[in-house]
Amino acid sequence: MDSPGKLTRPILIFDLETTGKDPNKDEIVQFAGIICPVDGTPCDAFEFKCRPKIAINPEATQVHGITYKDIANCKPFEFWAPGLVASLPKEFDVAGYNILKFDLPILDRQMAACGFKGIFDRCHIIDSFVLYKKQFPGTLKSVYRQYTGKTLENAHDAMADTAATFQILSAQLALEGSVTIPEIAGKTSTPPDRRIGFSGHLLKNDNGETIFGFGKYKGELVRLHMNYIRWMLAQDFPTKVKEYLIAFCKKLNSEFASLMVEEKRLCIEIELLDKKGDYDAAKTDRLFKVHQKLNTFQKI
Repeated sequence: MDSPGKLTRPILIFDLETTGKDPNKDEIVQFAGIICPVDGTPCDAFEFKCRPKIAINPEATQVHGITYKDIANCKPFEFWAPGLVASLPKEFDVAGYNILKFDLPILDRQMAACGFKGIFDRCHIIDSFVLYKKQFPGTLKSVYRQYTGKTLENAHDAMADTAATFQILSAQLALEGSVTIPEIAGKTSTPPDRRIGFSGHLLKNDNGETIFGFGKYKGELVRLHMNYIRWMLAQDFPTKVKEYLIAFCKKLNSEFASLMVEEKRLCIEIELLDKKGDYDAAKTDRLFKVHQKLNTFQKI
């Protein structure tokens, strides 16, 4: 299996079969991946089945045919995670069919639980489903037929689906002409330096500040809506979004405490200078800026 064209970095094309439909709670039962190098050498394909910590929803079994009995003697995902990381290049991009809202959040969450946090954060993401939806609606079977003229056999087996996505992606890249991978990824997902997680709930603006990517405060600074943050933390948002918001709140609290300490120190120093009949313009200007920042916190 040869690499698709246009690659500027190696790309991982993957698919999962899972215990259910919830990207925040369900777990992997089968992983399949194809790593395509840049130099045009043959791609490496690999797969494994793993034993989850939770039961497999009967509806999921009806889709992929895997029962808990089938994988009862398989190693858990924790066993496979280090090998998966070792097989990945230092820098790479990622692709798959409908991975943005399901497969990628699950894989990212389980990798983080194994101690490999954020390994996909700098990847350009090509979701073949999103790219296809810009032209036609359809399932993986219909998309596969559209791009290859063939019938997809053994659908809902992770490796069969990954191989199908590989062929779809190759055809999609050919249709895009001379456009680069980052440019194509930009049609299906937010660039790495503009996203937090993969769901689009939190983004970065041109100044690198965190903004909401959805809802009534879409496009507005996160730090100006603490009540909305508290509401999000109480809801069923993706794990990566909640982790970021918790860290964000801790950072704000720390920043506020530091400003309070600095304000007190500057006031004492300026008061001492005033008693001596001296004046320090730099200290006075800094105190003004500290007051401005503290007023921002009071408005939150």
